[in-house]
Amino acid sequence: MQIKSINPYDGQINGEYESTNQEELLRRIKSTHLAFKQWKNTSFEKRATMLVAVASELEKIKSNMQRPSPAKWASL
Repeated sequence: MQIKSINPYDGQINGEYESTNQEELLRRIKSTHLAFKQWKNTSFEKRATMLVAVASELEKIKSNMQRPSPAKWASL
């Protein structure tokens, strides 16, 4: 079954995703938990370096992320 992610602002579909079963969900939760354990044991310096790299990548694609104009917000 497909699950749709709908933007509540404009009603557009952000994406469609397959639903998952409980076994897969538990696997993903375990994987996330293990990743968090690694992250919390990562030094501040390494985390900072990684987050700066993420910020740099977001800067490259920010033109694809649009905000509604102030006039559009005012009409809500």
